Amino acid sequence: MSTDNYQPVEDAFRDGTIETQDSETLARFLLALANKPIPNETVRHRDIIRGLTINHILLQRHNKSLSDSNARLSLFVAVLTIVATVTGIMQMCYAYKADKRADAEERRAEATGKKNRTPIAIPSAAPLSFSHPTSTTPSSAKK
Repeated sequence: MSTDNYQPVEDAFRDGTIETQDSETLARFLLALANKPIPNETVRHRDIIRGLTINHILLQRHNKSLSDSNARLSLFVAVLTIVATVTGIMQMCYAYKADKRADAEERRAEATGKKNRTPIAIPSAAPLSFSHPTSTTPSSAKK
């Protein structure tokens, strides 16, 4: 790899603009760092540290995007929880009011001696019959 691809990496670290680079540029910087031959052992650590720094910046950005989406999802779940709780409370209130109304109608019907309600026939399920192969006599009595 030529040094032309590596020069923007040098410039970004020297200027301190490495954190403002977009993720695609940082990925190109990593590729340039990984493919640049370093014949001098005394400066090899610098490129390793730069690669770790770029990876750290990319990881921070990824974690931030995950955190943002997690916050949106948590807010959505909280709103759903509140709606479900309010709906449950409203259902209990309506059931309580309906029960009080039914009791009041029942008392009124008892007081007047009239029954306003028509009896409703509720169909019941046929009784289930089970035929088990058990006998009523103990096995010792058969002998």
